[in-house]
Amino acid sequence: MSSTELLSLVEQYKEAQQLIEAAQAEMARRDVERMDVGTHKVTLKTVTTSRLAARFIKTTTATRFCVA
Repeated sequence: MSSTELLSLVEQYKEAQQLIEAAQAEMARRDVERMDVGTHKVTLKTVTTSRLAARFIKTTTATRFCVA
């Protein structure tokens, strides 16, 4: 893969990230976790995980955006 091709892919990736952020903001503005958009199902959920490390529990919260 050439540098030019890689640059093009990186730019596409950055554009996709911006579109995802816009979709997440719209769903948050509407206060919905799930939407049917055309033939796709879009979800935006808060996910909490807990991991046990030695004697301490680490809890992490993240937002999961899925398109199916």
